[in-house]
Amino acid sequence: MGEEVIAERKKAAKKWILYIVIASVVTGVLGFALGGLKKAGDIGRESVKGAGELAKEVEKSNQVMVELSDAIGQGIEQLKPGNDKYPNELATKIKSINIPFEVSLLRGRVIGGLPGNVLQAVLAYAGGVKDTNETKDKLGGLLGQAKESVEKVFQQKKEPAVNFSVVFSEGGGGLVAELVRHKQPFAQKGKWPGSYTVVRSVGGKSKDVEADRYGGKGNLTGGDKAVAIPVEESTIAPYTAEAAIFQLRKVLADAKELLDGRQSPIPSLETEGLIKQGDRLMEELKKVMQAGGGG
Repeated sequence: MGEEVIAERKKAAKKWILYIVIASVVTGVLGFALGGLKKAGDIGRESVKGAGELAKEVEKSNQVMVELSDAIGQGIEQLKPGNDKYPNELATKIKSINIPFEVSLLRGRVIGGLPGNVLQAVLAYAGGVKDTNETKDKLGGLLGQAKESVEKVFQQKKEPAVNFSVVFSEGGGGLVAELVRHKQPFAQKGKWPGSYTVVRSVGGKSKDVEADRYGGKGNLTGGDKAVAIPVEESTIAPYTAEAAIFQLRKVLADAKELLDGRQSPIPSLETEGLIKQGDRLMEELKKVMQAGGGG
């Protein structure tokens, strides 16, 4: 072969080598891209499946929260003046239920393929449920602690009693009064006892002290026994268990607001409750399912 032919063949060989290298690179890139697309497709399918499962979990949780909200509403009504009933059903309900949606439900589910706004809503809902469960447990403890005092107040509304007196002693600036609790309250109606036991604070500790009811004469500081003047119950109601009942109703109303949201004629004061957030989240998860062919 002539030198010109050999030179042309060398050029052709170099071109083919270049083509092969380019083809190899392109094939590798395409393979990587196709693999990535397959992986993305797998994640997408798993995300659609996860969206369907999460939608069911949100629905279950919302049903429990609706039950809880209704029970809290009934409890608030029972505690209102005139109804005067301790909410036993609410206390039982709080102990027996738990809102089931937890962050642990997200483990093992591929949710990274969900749209950003939906993923954010899922995480926010999970956090809201966690906070609500903690609030629910605190409410249960509070209702348990308040039961005896609440029922005592309601009973005494039916049979009014005198629960407090003032006793007197010499202080640094003169005569001082001390509000003390009766160990055994006595009825407002009828004849009051001339002597009774009061509970005083002595050295930071409660101590039973015998007291004579003041008859209008003599030394208010007394002698061997304390001298006591009964206190009109209505004048101290804001500082007793009746005030605690009012606060308990407020705490229950705040908890219900977390679930239901706040309605207000002023838009800036309105809030969206966790139940409504759950309803909206279910709609978004169902859209993901439909878009992915999941039903």
